[in-house]
Amino acid sequence: MKHRSNSSRADQVGQVQITFTHKCLTAWGGVGSIVAKFLEQIQFRDWVQENIPVRETSPNAKGIYPKVLALWLTSLNGGSRFSHLAWWGHGLEALRACFGVDWLPQQASVLTRFLAKFCRSHTEQLRSAAVGLVVRLIETGRASARTR
Repeated sequence: MKHRSNSSRADQVGQVQITFTHKCLTAWGGVGSIVAKFLEQIQFRDWVQENIPVRETSPNAKGIYPKVLALWLTSLNGGSRFSHLAWWGHGLEALRACFGVDWLPQQASVLTRFLAKFCRSHTEQLRSAAVGLVVRLIETGRASARTR
């Protein structure tokens, strides 16, 4: 015997007006805006442009920052494979607006081709620059904690 109830939520549906919006929405929107603000505060885009030793020369190149950002977002979302890039791909238009980029890669091959351009000396330069960024963030965090 199925359970029956005298009160039904279906009777209440008419009380709520549902409309659609033309705004870009994403499940990652709230987190995306917070992370974008953090990256803006630490000047991550400038750091990437100054410290990533790989240069793109193709007239069709989309830029290094969107690729590094895509790799970082994939890692942030728990991705352990390049194909996990698709995890945050829903609402791509809203994410591009949050992070101020015109393009974000959607295929794993974009990242693998980009990372294939690195040689051993590049990775050593990048490691050194990353350590400098982390030290700067820690020192900034300590300074702001002291002023509270």
